[in-house]
Amino acid sequence: IWRTPPRYFPGALPGQAVHGRVARILAGYGFDGMTLLGTSFCPDEINNESDSLSVLMQEFWGEVFPMGGISGTPFSGKTGFAAFSSHVAQDGNILVAFGPHVGISASGEVG
Repeated sequence: IWRTPPRYFPGALPGQAVHGRVARILAGYGFDGMTLLGTSFCPDEINNESDSLSVLMQEFWGEVFPMGGISGTPFSGKTGFAAFSSHVAQDGNILVAFGPHVGISASGEVG
């Protein structure tokens, strides 16, 4: 099963690696405790495991504003984004993370 992702998704990284890189890069731009995280990940149970990107990001950044849709697309629209941005501290930062996922069977079938 672990050989399947690189074959179909070259360059793909596990959630822990993505989170670490994002946090390190954004720190250089002043993203800190004044950052509000908006997420839009597919609500499937696998995206709520302790090592999933969404959970790692929420644990690191703190408060989260869910913008989600079943496909991982932010479905909040203008009104939702206005509500989201109204929660940001004065001179704070906004970070939006989104994405779909696919399942991989024990035999390596993607779907």
